[in-house]
Amino acid sequence: MKKTYFLNFLTLTLLLVACQSKELNQVNGLTEKERVSFTKKIIRFIGKKPEEATHENKFHSYFDNHYTNQASLHDLEFYHLDNSGKIFFIFTRNAPSLTLKKVGIGGYVKFDEKGDVSEFEEVFRTWKKKPEELKELNQTLFEKLIRQDDLSPFYTENSNGKEFIEFPNKDVKYNKETRKWESSLRDPIEEMLQHKQQEMKLKLEKLDQKQTAQ
Repeated sequence: MKKTYFLNFLTLTLLLVACQSKELNQVNGLTEKERVSFTKKIIRFIGKKPEEATHENKFHSYFDNHYTNQASLHDLEFYHLDNSGKIFFIFTRNAPSLTLKKVGIGGYVKFDEKGDVSEFEEVFRTWKKKPEELKELNQTLFEKLIRQDDLSPFYTENSNGKEFIEFPNKDVKYNKETRKWESSLRDPIEEMLQHKQQEMKLKLEKLDQKQTAQ
């Protein structure tokens, strides 16, 4: 009798957790068109920037093809719109690896009446993991993200050697004002790209001048 009661209780608990998770994650309620539209609206914040672009000019139409491709590489797996109009999300994308591994990108966004981004923060990026491992981790992080719980126990410096969240860490933080990750460490690669970025800046200025003159 006790064993039957325990099994029934366990089954009910699992059902309640599953229902709660389902309610929190509203991604299945979106049409494919809505998923694509949402991804395109924020891809310039979460996608990989062209090497020759800066964070200031990456929104130029010249880079539209690049970001259309980036959007196709990101999968929206978790989505939740709260009563304030804030949308919480987690995207995944493939990571460089000999075997299939992915990273999770979690954050929130809010749009104004015109449909422009009024608030945005990328809250975390996970370490690359096997898809099934990442899905389980993302489920946990997503529920905490929506509740706005403290995620610092999942940071590398606090996780006792386990790999959960790669960024932020003690050296890399997200700047909500500039909407980009910023490191306290010197970035030699970015320094090497400065000449290429300057050339592109001049090219875009000439393109804009030409279009204005037409």
